[in-house]
Amino acid sequence: GVILLSGFLANRWGKKSTFIVCLALTTLFTALFYLPRPTDVAALYVLCLLKSLAYAPTIPSFWAMVEDVDGNIEYVNHRRATGFCFSGMVCALKVGLGIGGALAGGLLSAFGYVSGSTAAQSASAVTGIRWVASLLPALLFALGLVCLFFYPITQKFNLHIQQALEARRQGKEA
Repeated sequence: GVILLSGFLANRWGKKSTFIVCLALTTLFTALFYLPRPTDVAALYVLCLLKSLAYAPTIPSFWAMVEDVDGNIEYVNHRRATGFCFSGMVCALKVGLGIGGALAGGLLSAFGYVSGSTAAQSASAVTGIRWVASLLPALLFALGLVCLFFYPITQKFNLHIQQALEARRQGKEA
């Protein structure tokens, strides 16, 4: 359903606009995770559902936008770089996941989180968990949101690129 939903939204409003709106909602719902108390399980489930629904269309949109970047590279350089483009994104994702995991673990340790403990965590550790599960990722999502405003490939520009590449491939380039 996510692929159909993201395709519908992207076709209607463009990939960039869809990504911006969905990431803005994801940022909001992620930040709101800070508000419920640890015992407010229903509120946490509702926020988790809302965040997941908002975030889901960003995944296929992201990879479709990487394809648009690949088309733009070919448009500008007259040379395909699909492998380079996609492998670069996969590498960046893996490095980011590694850094993110290390950062989360380091922050939790700094707040006094005790791994594997059967006893209740300290108030400081609970605060750290709340920060690492809400405000910190929301801040990083917001940073990504700011970056999206500088992404130059709009729906109209991408259509132009695709038409120009098709004409070039058919030998009709002026």
